[in-house]
Amino acid sequence: MKMKQLLILVGVVIVLWVIFVLLEQSSVPTAEESYLVEIDTTTIDEVEIMRGGQTVTLERRGDGWYLTNPIEYRANPRYVSQMLEKLTEMRIESEVTSSKDRWSEFEVDTAGVALTVREDSVETRLVLGKAADSYRQSYARLADEETVYLVNGTYKTTLSRSAENWRDRSIFPHQQHDIVTIETDEYSLYRDGDNWTMTVDGDTVAVDKPKAVRVQSAISRMRTSEFPEPADYETVDWAHPDATLRVGLEWGDEVPIRFYLDPENERRYYVRYGDERTVYLVYEGVYNQVFKSPDDLKPSDDASTPRQTPPPRPQG
Repeated sequence: MKMKQLLILVGVVIVLWVIFVLLEQSSVPTAEESYLVEIDTTTIDEVEIMRGGQTVTLERRGDGWYLTNPIEYRANPRYVSQMLEKLTEMRIESEVTSSKDRWSEFEVDTAGVALTVREDSVETRLVLGKAADSYRQSYARLADEETVYLVNGTYKTTLSRSAENWRDRSIFPHQQHDIVTIETDEYSLYRDGDNWTMTVDGDTVAVDKPKAVRVQSAISRMRTSEFPEPADYETVDWAHPDATLRVGLEWGDEVPIRFYLDPENERRYYVRYGDERTVYLVYEGVYNQVFKSPDDLKPSDDASTPRQTPPPRPQG
């Protein structure tokens, strides 16, 4: 009997101890995370970035983001995504100082990156300073406040790109699967679903599907190595391209992509897409990926040569 009472007592003590621990845990306050800014990136209309007297403005439009200052051009979508992601990561680690006299120490004065984010009629302004010693945090402040904070992450490299680097370097503005026909002066490739056919001089010939897909992929991935200045291509004869790709899109449009051999460097080509006035620059490696001979595209056992060879270079 005594043993039974002892076991009951032990059980009661254990239950009371569990209740006590739970109550203690629930009474301990938990620190809430605080962020320098709280922004819904899906509602941002415009971002203005100022550093070193230079201003870059990015604007959201119906078909994506555009650079609107100092030039008008499509913005690099990957860089824009990185920027928007960074805006959600500015968790405050600690307050550093409330003294304006120390702004220069943390580069949250004119040496910092001044960022203005606009959402409808709401404007958020902040200044991003240098990275902390660990390079895992940075110094930052709200533009209309004197307090400097240590925030999670680093931002100046991501946000202080030049206007040139914010530009989208893609030459082909659509997706690979949008391409249904590819024509050169030597052949025509046609895609029907997952199947490809090729015609040469009006005759249908066998085509190796993976090889056709590689050409399709190479066209969709073409990027300019730089944006040349008008003085670089002033001697180019725009009326006579050295080679032309005619790319058919699934909604019925056909777009010419014209290649012009650089008179000063036979390993480079100036490129124009459709009616766009923008001039791109690619090297012969890109040219060789998108221009193949008919034999290059045939199945290996049907090709007249056992290995792929570069397409004939245009004669300038």
